[in-house]
Amino acid sequence: MANFEVNREKLGLYPAAENLQVEDWLYYIENCRYLITDSCHGASFAIIHEKPFVCIENEGRGISRFESLGRVFGLRNRFVSDAARIREREDLLLPPDYGRVRGILEQERARCLEWLAEALEREVLPVGEKGNEYLPPGQLLHDLAAGCYRRMKRIYRKLFRDERRA
Repeated sequence: MANFEVNREKLGLYPAAENLQVEDWLYYIENCRYLITDSCHGASFAIIHEKPFVCIENEGRGISRFESLGRVFGLRNRFVSDAARIREREDLLLPPDYGRVRGILEQERARCLEWLAEALEREVLPVGEKGNEYLPPGQLLHDLAAGCYRRMKRIYRKLFRDERRA
């Protein structure tokens, strides 16, 4: 059973919106009173639209993204690892302090726009120069496979060499 079904079962969420088109998904987030999600993007849009939310961490989608988002905005307490624990956390019913979060969001936007402006003004190196080396996908795949083969061969030799000595 997928995470969505497991979490829906734990929370008894029927009906729950699923398999939505992007525009419908965004509409629901913008117009909801409270969001329960297992999506880092869902939590991000809840922050942007200043919606109360809880996010169920999803290992399949990369825990570090959830942790980073919660840490940056000081909302780590809104991210839970087990959906069943949500019912025990009355503090999650209270909306986050979006006055404070808004200030952080403005700082992060300014920082990212500054980085983007600097990146766009940097000289673009010709393909092949150090720092901008392009390998066609076929070459890249070949090099990766060859590296894996060499490592496996070393491991294989070490295993059997050590086995013969024993």
